Amino acid sequence: MEELINGKKWVSGLDELEVGKELFQMKSSNHLLGNVDALNKQLKDKGYLYIRQFHKEEEIKKAQKDLSVILNKKNMLDPNCKDYEFKIASDKKGGSLFSHEDVYKCPNYLNVVNSKNLMNFFSDLLDDEIFTFPYKWMRAVGEGDSTGIHYDVVYMGRGTRNLLSCWTALDDIPLCKGGLIMGEDQFRKGNLNKTYGEVDVDRDELDNGWFSKSPKEVTKKFGGHWVTSNFRMGDIVIFGMYQFHGSLVNTTRELRLSCDTRYQRQSEEKDDRFIGVYPKQHSSNHSVKMEDLKEAWAV
Repeated sequence: MEELINGKKWVSGLDELEVGKELFQMKSSNHLLGNVDALNKQLKDKGYLYIRQFHKEEEIKKAQKDLSVILNKKNMLDPNCKDYEFKIASDKKGGSLFSHEDVYKCPNYLNVVNSKNLMNFFSDLLDDEIFTFPYKWMRAVGEGDSTGIHYDVVYMGRGTRNLLSCWTALDDIPLCKGGLIMGEDQFRKGNLNKTYGEVDVDRDELDNGWFSKSPKEVTKKFGGHWVTSNFRMGDIVIFGMYQFHGSLVNTTRELRLSCDTRYQRQSEEKDDRFIGVYPKQHSSNHSVKMEDLKEAWAV
């Protein structure tokens, strides 16, 4: 895996982030595998676990085959794409969030995110029988797109707060394709978990739930820095509901394939928007601006 190059700048939302100054290499947790206590300590101390090539390449490539069928039906791909290529069609720019129905036409993708190996990992980590939500957030991110900085609890807060997200790279995702960025060492949050951390994107009719489009705003207010990696297919990053994260901008003409899936103890309360055969999902009116809330919170 290619390490980040100091001095090089990458865009996330409104900001350029310089490697070695604002953006750093995400540290692997692979050396902790098999030591549940150490993994849980790392998750608590750093806020995330980065496990390189957790899934085998052949498993990911089978999933890619399924996903390419859906993307071709949506006319998202260049018709001259070879197998395992995801070049964007010339008349397209933006990407796509796969629908619940789309995802369930992709059995090899589901075999990855529901795999026995992954479920056993979470069972060991949480020391309990594991539930994973049937709704999966499968993304094909297009040129110029990125995700703003946010907490997941804003979208997934109606059940247990002991919920873990798992971001999975479903292709090689170098920085130019707009991979995940994770906040690290942000120790000055104060009462943020009781303000931003208590909003609900649907109940509070938020425009999108992002705390900010500016990673620099977040580090200026709360300290710390951002970490990322040149991700390889099969890499996963695990984090909790109160961890700031977002993404870099995809600057290529290739779709970035990644997904977010959620795991929790079977015995704990579940967010009912994302369970059942036909999950309700989000239904916000998208009217309330985060900037207005931040002003009211004096954040």
